[in-house]
Amino acid sequence: MFFIIILFSGVALYYALKYLMKPEERDVRNKKTSNFKEFGLLSPNNQLKGKYLDEWADIWWQWVYSFNKDKHPIVDKTGRLAYLGDMGDIYFLGGSFEKKPITRSVTIKKGKAIFFPIINTIYELSDHMSCSEGIGNINRSFNAKNIYLEINGVALEGLSKYKSTSKTCFSIIPESDFRAISTGYWIALTSLPTGYYIISFGGEEGLFKQDITYRLRIID
Repeated sequence: MFFIIILFSGVALYYALKYLMKPEERDVRNKKTSNFKEFGLLSPNNQLKGKYLDEWADIWWQWVYSFNKDKHPIVDKTGRLAYLGDMGDIYFLGGSFEKKPITRSVTIKKGKAIFFPIINTIYELSDHMSCSEGIGNINRSFNAKNIYLEINGVALEGLSKYKSTSKTCFSIIPESDFRAISTGYWIALTSLPTGYYIISFGGEEGLFKQDITYRLRIID
């Protein structure tokens, strides 16, 4: 009986700490760090082409849900489908549905803003749930840890401030009743010079782990 009480207390303490602790960034004390301003990194309170990053995040999810599984840039393991992220002035990069590491190669023309999630999630609202309830639920349940972003081996500093959550619910499939809320750590790079880049990012949330590398070439 004493063992059961101790075990229960330990489980309760674990979940209490999980919801009280701030998101945990991967330890970068032994790495060179940067704010990536030289790459035009935007903070969540900046606008990109007239929209805030949480608005672009919702559009990114609509983009993800627009593909069939047999031709999906998130399922792609090499980068052969990365061209599907070309939205004109903005280029979407994707994560993965898998836990194992994924490496993709992609070529992008200079001048396009590059937008992608380090780690993210989506929450479907039930028929009678309000948008504010959905926002509260996803913020309580999403507790990413070991989050990181590196460009050519240099780590982004202060990564936890790049979290964005939907300000209201949105239709995951346009003109449908499928309402959702999204949250995650979103990155917008607006001025990558021509050249070659290794962009690595990921993190953990519950049982899900993301470990993505892009071998990126920026051309004129």
